Amino acid sequence: MHAEQDILVGIDQMRHKIEHLEVKVDEIHVILEYLLLIIPPVISTMPDGSQRTFYPNRPVSLQTLATMARVEEMSQGRRHLSSEERTEVFLQTIERARAEAIRKGIAIDDEREAAVGD
Repeated sequence: MHAEQDILVGIDQMRHKIEHLEVKVDEIHVILEYLLLIIPPVISTMPDGSQRTFYPNRPVSLQTLATMARVEEMSQGRRHLSSEERTEVFLQTIERARAEAIRKGIAIDDEREAAVGD
C-alpha cells in the first residue's frame, strides 16, 4: 500500500511540474508573439515585379533582417539589368567570392588539390 501511495504522490508532483511548465510555455508564447509584432516585415520583390511581405514565424536576428533588406536593395538596384547582364554580375560575384576563399585558404583553386594526400 505504501508503494502505491508513493507512486500516486510522484504522479501528482509530475502533474504539478507539467502544469508549471505549460504556464511557462504560454508566457514564452506571449513574449514571442510580442517580438514578432515589433519585428518589421521584410518586403521582397518577386521576379514578376510584385511585392511580397515576409513576416518571420519565429524571432530572427537583426543581422538576418538586415541581410534580407540588403538583398532586396541589391535586387532593386539590378532590376534594370537585362537577364544576360544579371547573369554576368552573378558570375563576377561568384568569381570574387571564390578568389577570396582561395586567398583565405578556405577553398581550393584546382579540384586536384582535393586529392592531395589520398
